[in-house]
Amino acid sequence: MPALSTAVQVVVALGGAYLVALWFSMIVWTYYDIRARAQDIYVHFFATALVLVFNVFGLLLYFILRPRETLAEAYERSLEEESLLQELEDRPSCPSCRQRVSPDYLVCPSCHAILKNRCVAPSCGHLVNPRWELCPYCGTLQIEDPEEFEDDGDIRPAIPAVPLSVYATDVPETTGGVVD
Repeated sequence: MPALSTAVQVVVALGGAYLVALWFSMIVWTYYDIRARAQDIYVHFFATALVLVFNVFGLLLYFILRPRETLAEAYERSLEEESLLQELEDRPSCPSCRQRVSPDYLVCPSCHAILKNRCVAPSCGHLVNPRWELCPYCGTLQIEDPEEFEDDGDIRPAIPAVPLSVYATDVPETTGGVVD
């Protein structure tokens, strides 16, 4: 009979140790979980104390009361929302009807307003804003009447071309490329 009572004592001791380890692990898990879900130190203390005092029932209460998403998930969601809003703001709209248009549209498909013109220089042809006086790609003055461009042969780019020799430097080869 003493062997049976010893075996029962060992099983009870192991079961008690398991329950204490389970209780302690629930407390630690709750602490780390609430830290991932809230920044307030009082909320951390309250959630951990709830499980510390009420054990499994405290853990069930914690599951009911805890925030739905972690701080990282909330941050990712806010980044996604900001990205979507930025994307909406970045998309151009027609100045006359406010419909969304593609950046390379020449004419608004909804109200037929002119959104962009082609550069008047025959060699350029880039799209330019109708309000711009110069083409930013070639520097040509943008005139409203294309017949003026054909009739007047001396229209030149507004920005004079700089010869490449200005940028090149003649370095004597005897110095090995180093200028004194």
